[in-house]
Amino acid sequence: NTGLVKLEYRQFPLNIHAPGAQMSAMAAECAADQDAFWTYHDRLFQEAARSGQAGTTLDRLVSYADDLNLDVADFRTCMTTQQHRATVDASVNEAVALGLNSTPSILVNGKLMEEPFNYSALSSEIDRLLEAAGVTP
Repeated sequence: NTGLVKLEYRQFPLNIHAPGAQMSAMAAECAADQDAFWTYHDRLFQEAARSGQAGTTLDRLVSYADDLNLDVADFRTCMTTQQHRATVDASVNEAVALGLNSTPSILVNGKLMEEPFNYSALSSEIDRLLEAAGVTP
């Protein structure tokens, strides 16, 4: 963690996974309110790999929060009031405006990386930009 690169994670729940993906995106934002975004995010993806988005319910999302020792009452309130709906919707609208249509989509300084799982290409692009800025990676 050198502080040279900033990572921004944006929600992009795809309609083909509705409504589970939308609920999961909001749940991750509710977990972020309790400084547990990445822990909750990882749990969501572990569970989705096991059971898919079809089984996503409010009770299941709350149970993950409970398993991770989050304040369940605050988490449930955040979910039932859809506290982060506007944030998630804005993120989706931005992704659509950028022409994105799949996840993961990785942009580096606004440039879409064609192969999001190609670590070498991603690392090379970041190193190139750092060098252009006069920073030794």
